[in-house]
Amino acid sequence: MSSNVPPPQLSGCDAESCRLTSYVPDRITIISNLALIDNNVLPAVEDVLSNTYAQAPGYNALINTETTKVMGMPSQQWMIATVNMTDTPDNNNEDTTVTTIPQPPSRRAPRGGFLNDFYDDEGWWALAWIAAYDLTLNPSYLSTAQRIFADMHSVFGTTNCSSNTAPAVGGLPWDRKRTYINAITNSLYLSVAAHLAERVTDVPPLYDYLSLAKQQWQWFLASGLLNGENLINDGLNPACGNNAGTIWSYNQGVLLGALTALSRATGDASYLATASRIADAAIGALAPDGVLVEACEPDCGSDGAQFKGVFVRGLAELWRARPEERWRRFLKGNAESVWVNGRDERGELGLRWTGPVGRPADAGTQSSGLDALVAGLGV
Repeated sequence: MSSNVPPPQLSGCDAESCRLTSYVPDRITIISNLALIDNNVLPAVEDVLSNTYAQAPGYNALINTETTKVMGMPSQQWMIATVNMTDTPDNNNEDTTVTTIPQPPSRRAPRGGFLNDFYDDEGWWALAWIAAYDLTLNPSYLSTAQRIFADMHSVFGTTNCSSNTAPAVGGLPWDRKRTYINAITNSLYLSVAAHLAERVTDVPPLYDYLSLAKQQWQWFLASGLLNGENLINDGLNPACGNNAGTIWSYNQGVLLGALTALSRATGDASYLATASRIADAAIGALAPDGVLVEACEPDCGSDGAQFKGVFVRGLAELWRARPEERWRRFLKGNAESVWVNGRDERGELGLRWTGPVGRPADAGTQSSGLDALVAGLGV
């Protein structure tokens, strides 16, 4: 991947980037992972981390769905159709009847810090600060991840589908209005719990992270989110069945990282075996020619543009625990394709890793492409 084109640049979280993007957590995770394999960028990354940690909460309230969540695309609108749910956990007496709309409801002001009305967003922030902690060993970052997890845990086991899988009660809603039970929120909760179980040394800890991670995995398995083809669909329908929603790459990728962390924390290799089946099934379904292609291409919105990066990040974590040659070749091949086929004349990384670049690169496509490059460099 040699070239005289400057490499993708690191950027901090200033007023504009914090205000207009919902993918700052992904940036934090990616550059933290990059610094772990390239000490040359460590000073710059540490500056970005400290700046974002200080600045992002102040702009969190201004982030809304103008960036378009993929679930708001026409093919996904039915997932957020009218559902009558109970009031939000904080009993704020808001109207909880949600109707089918072109895009998910706008984000309201956050409850403070890195919290807002969407539990998947909180999960991304928690994983970001865990990655930052791994790089810097700054205890504030780990404490922040624990506080975020506590807010996610406040709705653990409270959905209308939580007890259908008894005795493995679990599950979280996507948002505080409880409009949807999706795979990503539940995978993120599992991943955060498993990663915290490896790192938190408090005696006693605020939560038994390992037990919660195992309980959540049992619920996830019983919920039907993981289908018979070893792939994760997007979520559950109002009757608590698999909604046969789109197979997004990021749903597979987050679970790969979660199960790898759970295997490390428990010493149980069966989690790696399950992750391996998911990884191979996802590659077969989403990369028939060897390079990932998202179902929404060529128009994925801001969130969808990041999905493939999340998958290769999770696969790289799995590879470090189980270094299969086929996965190494896959990660190297995707990184090479991003660099050769998915990069424009300015050195910016586009949505299509197979090329051509197509629409102008943005923060979502850039961060996803950088994920691919970091994963390729690390195997």
